[in-house]
Amino acid sequence: MKKLKKILGGTLIVVVLLVASLIYVNGLTSQGGYEIKNYDVNIEVTEGNILRVTETIDAYFHEQRHGIYRTIPTSGVIDRVGRVDSKFKASVYGINVSENYTKSSTYGTDSEVTIKIGDANKYVTGDHKYVISYNYYLGDDNLKDFDELYYNIIGTDWDCNIDKVTFKISMPSDFDVSNIGFSHGEKGTINSEDVSYNVDGTVITGSYEGLRPNEALTIRCELPEGYFKVIDFINIIDYIFIGVIIILVLVAFSKWLKYGKDKIVIPTVEFYPPENLNSLELAFNYKTKVDGKDVTSLLIYLANQGYLKIEETEQKSLFKPKFKIVKLREYDGENSYERTFFNGLFRTKDEVTTRDLRDRFYITQDRILSSVNSKSNLNTIIDKKSLKYKKITTLFVVIAVILAALVGVLNYEVPEIALFCVPFSLGVIMPLVMLILTYRTNQPIISKIVLTFFLGIFIFGFGFAIKEMLGDHEFYMNNVDYTALGVCSIGAIALIVLRQIMPARTKYGTEVLGKIKGFKNFLVNAKKDELEQLVLQHPTYFYDILPYTYVLGISDKWIKKFEEINISSPEWYNAQDNFNVINFGNVMNRTLASTSSAMSSSPSESSGGSSGSSSGSSSGGGSSGGGSGGGGGGSW
Repeated sequence: MKKLKKILGGTLIVVVLLVASLIYVNGLTSQGGYEIKNYDVNIEVTEGNILRVTETIDAYFHEQRHGIYRTIPTSGVIDRVGRVDSKFKASVYGINVSENYTKSSTYGTDSEVTIKIGDANKYVTGDHKYVISYNYYLGDDNLKDFDELYYNIIGTDWDCNIDKVTFKISMPSDFDVSNIGFSHGEKGTINSEDVSYNVDGTVITGSYEGLRPNEALTIRCELPEGYFKVIDFINIIDYIFIGVIIILVLVAFSKWLKYGKDKIVIPTVEFYPPENLNSLELAFNYKTKVDGKDVTSLLIYLANQGYLKIEETEQKSLFKPKFKIVKLREYDGENSYERTFFNGLFRTKDEVTTRDLRDRFYITQDRILSSVNSKSNLNTIIDKKSLKYKKITTLFVVIAVILAALVGVLNYEVPEIALFCVPFSLGVIMPLVMLILTYRTNQPIISKIVLTFFLGIFIFGFGFAIKEMLGDHEFYMNNVDYTALGVCSIGAIALIVLRQIMPARTKYGTEVLGKIKGFKNFLVNAKKDELEQLVLQHPTYFYDILPYTYVLGISDKWIKKFEEINISSPEWYNAQDNFNVINFGNVMNRTLASTSSAMSSSPSESSGGSSGSSSGSSSGGGSSGGGSGGGGGGSW
């Protein structure tokens, strides 16, 4: 009986050990339903630090699978044993696979490119070979004292057993063989035993057997500083962009010094508008460009001249004053702007409301704006050469803006492109372009937005077209790129400033500006007793000056100054309530705003809304999985 128990107990132990061994062996050979029998890596290292990698993977599928996927890191941390760690960024391009594949990219702290090989509609079992080739661009490693080849021949992210790894690494020139080191095992391991390798000239060949899941094989070879001669084509473009921007800014600045620098404007004391200018003409001489609100100021100007009056037609609303404009007599003056305005008001009848002006008066307003803002008028106050160089500087601004956007497009990386380039382009660059290109147009805002949208598409489309010409790269923002983006952006802003201050005034333009500034200074700083004296001499002084205050943007200050000065209601204004200058001012503000809106409206707006042989004994200062490249993969 005891012998039986011993036999049974021994048998049980043998069975348990056998099962455990089978499970263990199975785990070694069929992790995830597949294993890699041989993984051959051929790497040609160029002097530009581009690794031309060809991987031949002999896989064996124990279970049905569609294929494999391969992940290749494009950013991460390089772990040097006893040395300072550093970050790396790489580009993966020129991908070729022996069969159908798809490529995708993920970004973040550890970015990577994923190559998914196989067919979702087909299964593979047993032996299957995959050949993957790609370029792995590391660029300048930014190490001060040395260069290095630190590369994960096999990365830590494979989820299966790899029975054997063979490799061949062709270096671009001679190097110190004693600096070669290998490491294998889990991430951070510095074990270098059992790695067989041979160096023949500049070619390193070797092999290792028995990598388990999540174990890596890494080579590190320290190289002399300058071993890699990196020529970054994108950085060359960046330097060209920087040079172009600097030249544009210098040219624009020199032309501003020669033709655009204004003479000193000396304000003179003025109690009345200079040169017998009406409110619209004064606005043009002051701002060099007028708009619909400036045209509307002629309503009060002509009323004060006795040509029309404004009547409240019913109890006024806080937001929508009810009034009508009544013609008192025919216009008999000689000013063409005033005549066009007056005749446009009363084209069909002698009494009009904002409803009568809506979708109709905009034709008259556009005619007046076109005439006042004409080139001939502008040449009387602005020097012709400075206007010429203003246009040229406008072109410079557009070029600078496009170059800034292209830097972002050519060097895109998520999240950098998402968190910086796109918002910068859409939030800063595009609005600037919109303002520059549509500054002198009277098109509706929707037209300007559409123009900006298509301009943005053009810039980004042009950038991505260049990227396609350069190949399947994934570039990353580096210090040169950020410098280029900064220089282009700052240059664009500097050019915008130079553009705005470029136009120099003529002798007449400088003189009249001095008078207008002096006139405005008086209106803003006049004391009560000074105003009372002027009103005493000219009872209508307040109303004579009122239309000018609207175009100078000081109407509220002007009206408030007369709160305690006794003035009577103007003959051209009929109010239903007792006259009060503050109330009058509020009504006039709303009346002009309502009238300006009606006068500017058009039908389209109304209806549109890294010689000998060795069995490696050194890690070369590297650790398993601590270099660039590598990555891993799995089955699907």
